[in-house]
Order: sequence, then structure tokens, then C-alpha cells
Amino acid sequence: MQFELRPFAPPIRVYRHRSTHHLSAVTVDGRPVDLARGTVLDEPPPLHGEEWALALAPGTPVLQMWIPGSATLIDLREVTRTMRAAEALFERLAAETAPVGVIGESWRLDPQVLRFMPSTAGVQDLQLACQLLPSTLGEAQTLRRLFGPDVTRGDLAGLDATRLSPAHRAIVEFLKDGRNELRARLGFVLREELSRMPVWG
Repeated sequence: MQFELRPFAPPIRVYRHRSTHHLSAVTVDGRPVDLARGTVLDEPPPLHGEEWALALAPGTPVLQMWIPGSATLIDLREVTRTMRAAEALFERLAAETAPVGVIGESWRLDPQVLRFMPSTAGVQDLQLACQLLPSTLGEAQTLRRLFGPDVTRGDLAGLDATRLSPAHRAIVEFLKDGRNELRARLGFVLREELSRMPVWG
């Protein structure tokens, strides 16, 4: 994994309940966000009174994390260990801009992938550990990351399946149905949640 300290960019505010520690999110223009699925909802926004504290907003320092695009096997404990180490390092390097959490965008965070990813990949664990937000990564960009810089959706049917990993073959099969679309998500883990995640003993 690679990390970079940067301001949180999405136009979304995340609040934490002072008693229950539950998280709730809204876009800056007031639309609620489903943090389990990473979608913006078409319904009245939740009310965030004095019992809610702002936990994440545009401009808040966070660590952007990149997982290698070819990696399909994920061990949540190892990812957690790496995130904690990176957070501690950046806090020592720049205490005045200590990150409040870690964010990352990936096709693995699309809830749909649980339909075709093997259970041993740890993808479900990663999705459950993160809160999900909409991503700026489109399907075309995601496919280029997965299959090569010149590959489009129309090229997938012509790929040699014997040279693809099981995960890549599953994605090709999923996208054969024109109604399906691979949608990346932005996942985030705030410091409080990160402190409770499992690591190597």
C-alpha cells in the first residue's frame, strides 16, 4: 500500500453522534448518504443537532491509500496494520495536520462484487470495515486499471480467459450482461474505528 497526506476532497460532511458514536453523512447541499452502500439518497436529510460532532469535511487532513490494482487477495489485518503505521508516521511528521483517518477508492468496494469475488479474497471484510461514499472513478477508468490502458468494455469479450485471474474472469462474466455496471466506491476509516480493527497478534 501507498499513502499520501491530503485534504479530504469529496463534497460530503460526516458527523459522529457524541453518545452512540454512530456515523451519519450528508452532501454539502444537504442530501443524505447511505454509508453502507456508498450512494446518495433521494430523501430528506438527517438532522444533526448538538448531539452530533463534525468528524470529516472537505479540507480535513486524511491519508489517501492506494492498494495495487492487480491485488485481489486482501487480508484485513495486514491492511489495518499498515494503515495504523502510516497514520502514526504522518502524525509524527506533521502533528499540526495529523490525519483523522484513511480513505481510498477501489472497484473492490462496490457492494456488487460480493456476488462474484471469492470469499477468501477478504473483500467482504474490507467493505464491512469501511464506510462507503460515491467515487469519482468511472467504469471505463476502472477497467483500464484492471485489464490494461487500452481495454474498453467492448474489448472484454475478446480477452483470452485462460490468461486472466479468477477475479478478472468473474468481472468479465458480470459485465457480459449489459444491465450490469462496475461502480467503484470511496471507502473511509476514521481513527476511532481504525483503533478497533483487527491486526496481527
